[in-house]
Amino acid sequence: MHDEAGTWQNTSYTFDAYGADKMNMNEEWWGIVSLDAKKSEKGLNARAPKQSYNVLRSLWASSSAGKRHYVRMNTVFPVEFQILNENGEKAVSSLMQGFTRDVSPAGLCIEFKSITLETEKELLIPSGCLALTINPPFSRHPIKAISRIVWLKKEDDLLPARYLIGVAYTEIDAKARNRIIKYARRLQWIPRLAAAAGLVMLVIIAGLFVHNQELLEQNRHLVNQLVDSAGKKSDIAARLDGLLKRKEELNHALTIARGKIGTLETSIASLTAENVSQKKFYEQELSNNFANQKKISEELARIQEGRKKLEDNYKDLKETERPTASLELRQMYGWLRSHQNLHTGLVASFEGDPALEDWAFTYDQSLVCQAFLLFGDTKNAAAILSFYEKRAARDEGAFLMLIALLTEALQKYGAGGSERLVGNCGASLRT
Repeated sequence: MHDEAGTWQNTSYTFDAYGADKMNMNEEWWGIVSLDAKKSEKGLNARAPKQSYNVLRSLWASSSAGKRHYVRMNTVFPVEFQILNENGEKAVSSLMQGFTRDVSPAGLCIEFKSITLETEKELLIPSGCLALTINPPFSRHPIKAISRIVWLKKEDDLLPARYLIGVAYTEIDAKARNRIIKYARRLQWIPRLAAAAGLVMLVIIAGLFVHNQELLEQNRHLVNQLVDSAGKKSDIAARLDGLLKRKEELNHALTIARGKIGTLETSIASLTAENVSQKKFYEQELSNNFANQKKISEELARIQEGRKKLEDNYKDLKETERPTASLELRQMYGWLRSHQNLHTGLVASFEGDPALEDWAFTYDQSLVCQAFLLFGDTKNAAAILSFYEKRAARDEGAFLMLIALLTEALQKYGAGGSERLVGNCGASLRT
């Protein structure tokens, strides 16, 4: 019970230092060392640390710099222990087994089950000593240590009852203790590093997915541009073809008109003065032919002018299309490279089709191989050809048409001209 009676004065506490009796302070002592009845050779009582000493020692264990480093880490490995006598020299119990709940530089928390009531009482003795045999997975040999019991906790909400005992080392090899702590810390960091690595992988996969979607969208946009440009070029080409045909028709009509003019002029010159009416008829016919010739010539001039405009438009369209086409080709080449299977070197023939997303047609591989060669990428082209040379099965000397990218399973859909195309790629690569 706390003694509230004052026995001496301390004026540092001014609010009650000058009371009636001026006694505002008292002292109470809690011992952390007990006196043993056995005396030493010098006639003095032996001192034995109490349980409070071990508790404070484990709580305030500090490094050489004075910084607390008693940090527990969840780690599990087997521990065998025996209760020692008061001097810590002889085992007074049978060997018991448990597992570490956590570890620290100062000691262990051991979990165990099924002990007798007598053993439980022995473990509750203040400053009891334990001989430990620690079996960490990183060491082929067990680690021996002597420790003092700091606390004991019984959890009997489940049967059989479970015991937790906290011990502080009194004797242990420093290197072995450091190895235990390093192992525990490594176990503590491995899940974090794995989680971080998993997060990084997810970020990379998400980035690759977004990049792939951007490439697909860019490819769709560029393809639409090329399709639109191709439509315009086709329209111009059709109009130019129509103009050429019309020009040929007009030139033919012009030739006929000139022939008629020549015939009429000859006929008019051979007529006599008496053939006045016939002469007038020929002259009128001649005038009509001259008018038709002029009309044809004017239309030919318009055709020539229109042809020049169409040719200029076609040329401008090709110049505008050139960077788009070049970018489209580069994008397609990049897509082929990014979708080349690392295991087989092949490129999937159908993306987005669940039934065929992991299959590659030999015909498509020949085209991919030629595309790589056109861009001077002999390494990736060689990967495809190497697969067909060393690993691809054949049917009567011909490559099969369909190959699984991951399992290399083969489907026989017939063997046609694909092997010639792949062979041509190989010939191009060798040359």
